[in-house]
Amino acid sequence: MTPQGYSRTQVWAHWATAGLVAGQLLFAGGIAAAFARGIETGEPRLNAAAAAHMATGGAIFLLSVWRLLIRQDRGAPVPPPGTPPWQARAARAGHAALYFLLLSMPMTGAVAWGMASPTAASAHQAGKAALIGLVALHVAAALFGQVMHLSVTVVARRN
Repeated sequence: MTPQGYSRTQVWAHWATAGLVAGQLLFAGGIAAAFARGIETGEPRLNAAAAAHMATGGAIFLLSVWRLLIRQDRGAPVPPPGTPPWQARAARAGHAALYFLLLSMPMTGAVAWGMASPTAASAHQAGKAALIGLVALHVAAALFGQVMHLSVTVVARRN
């Protein structure tokens, strides 16, 4: 059976992930500085900001795996009636891309740090740019969906 909406657990996990990602994006300077020092000296030096960044990245990875397991078990709601097929496909593709980045970013970060790899660090930075863009699209699409849902509800009540 297809669920009518996301469960409370799914909603909580979504917003927990969003908060952790926002924190990572806002406070990534500490690990970047520690990594740069490490490239100069041959070994990254762990500081509190770097440790927090790594722990948060790990939490995002684990939350994302958990969210995917819940989604596999429970499913996801179908798009509202009248949703154009291209929008439904775009939503599925957007979610898949977000999950890909939420899982791959901690891995590229771990490889960058653990192996002092500038290549992995570059991949991590590229992922950061892609994640920012996808999060912006995700927020815009969610707002658009809410406005459209509200306008359909208002029109239906008038008739």
